[in-house]
Amino acid sequence: MNPRKNSKRPLLVRITVPLSLHEKVKKNLIQKLTPLISGCPLEFQNMNDAFLMVRTRLPEGLIDAFLGQILSVCDQLDSNMTGRETEILVMDEKASECSFGANEAALTDNWRVRFVCSSKEVNGPPPSNTILLFQDMEAFGTGLHPSTKLSAQALEYLYNSGRLDSASVMDIGTGSGILSILAIFLGAGRVLALDIDERIVEVARRNFLLNGIKEEAEATTCPLSKLQRQQADVIVANLTPSVTFDLMENMVKNLCGRGCLILSGHSLRARDEICQRLRAHGLWMERDFSLNNWSAELFVFRR
Repeated sequence: MNPRKNSKRPLLVRITVPLSLHEKVKKNLIQKLTPLISGCPLEFQNMNDAFLMVRTRLPEGLIDAFLGQILSVCDQLDSNMTGRETEILVMDEKASECSFGANEAALTDNWRVRFVCSSKEVNGPPPSNTILLFQDMEAFGTGLHPSTKLSAQALEYLYNSGRLDSASVMDIGTGSGILSILAIFLGAGRVLALDIDERIVEVARRNFLLNGIKEEAEATTCPLSKLQRQQADVIVANLTPSVTFDLMENMVKNLCGRGCLILSGHSLRARDEICQRLRAHGLWMERDFSLNNWSAELFVFRR
């Protein structure tokens, strides 16, 4: 990712782990995470509850990588234990909260996400209106973050208006692949999922396989500017504002004349600038969605 250098927000993370692992977690987190959050305190408090508090300020594009590192460390330490619950609580300056730990969470009013550790936990196709995701959390897109929820709402909006039926969809910055999976489940005919990290693309491919859509969804690290494919009917991009601006021209080029562009991953205050830039490309906002000071918009070409 390519976050703006000055785009930072306060971050407080609380991680609850088994008491028996407290010292191991403390040692490993300090060793592995200090280079990423150099100069920011890691506070270990309340031995009885054994939780870690990290206070830091990170560029928004690094926050998800930071949380992924934490979960990865905890999983490595506790891979042989059962019944573990890991709680992640993230609070920014608006005191919005996002927690992880439940086996299942709401994505929208109509769709849920179920986290699994192994494909052995899944027998047969996913339950109705449920997306399955591996719980390794290497990639952004658990369905818990407001920007992911807003993107999902926008896809549902297109579904309700009949514009997802057999549509070709491009999911830029796919992460876990959650939005690609939802698009297929809502009737899209084909999805191309893009991400710059081959490791993340492998996570998306595993989730496509887990949800039984490997024939309909393809994940690739091919840059958007180098795609040699037919234009998409729908493009969904849940990205930081700086990356959105960098890719905006190529997104427009890859969108068909009657296509729909869904942008998310930015605050409400960034919406006006995004709308202004897209108007210069002939795209106008049809509908906006908001949650906890986060925003997503649906854009179409003005006829």
